[in-house]
Amino acid sequence: MFDLRYHVASLAAVFLALAIGILVGVGIADRGYVDKAQRGLLEQRIAKLRSDLSDARTHADNLAAQQRATQAFVTDTYPELMANRLHGKRIALVFLGPSSAHVQASLEQALSDAGASGWVRVRALKLPLDVAQIDNTLAGVPALARYVGDARLHRSSRNGTAARNGRPTASSSCGLPASSTTGPRGSWPGSTPA
Repeated sequence: MFDLRYHVASLAAVFLALAIGILVGVGIADRGYVDKAQRGLLEQRIAKLRSDLSDARTHADNLAAQQRATQAFVTDTYPELMANRLHGKRIALVFLGPSSAHVQASLEQALSDAGASGWVRVRALKLPLDVAQIDNTLAGVPALARYVGDARLHRSSRNGTAARNGRPTASSSCGLPASSTTGPRGSWPGSTPA
């Protein structure tokens, strides 16, 4: 997460170093003698730098307040929005490539918050996929035979039942009959339990 205090502190350090550098440089250049015009100019620059620093702090404080308000809104509304959204739904999780414990834990928390009972099945598919072997497996299960072929796959992905770009897809019931989503019955080709 972006830390605004660190940003303000580094900005303050830059302005302070600039002001000190100006004063030391002028002092060395004129052997310690600075006429009134130069002194006035330097004081104006220092005042401008202090003003800029004050503005930056105010802006950072405003951003921090907005961030706190946003977090409070999410914290207050999340339980109401998630309550029983997935109650009674059967969920399967498919990773394309290796599974991620962090992603799985986050999704498990979201499922719990939504009232789901947990995963029916979790699988990690090895990449690249052997499409012909997947089609043969689908064809061997009568309830899944309708998903054989590229045209069916593209239609299914538009309906939200396929994952893309290596991201997991959690899918409610996945269009599978109860016997193919529960228990240790065979596995998909190229898949490993995650």
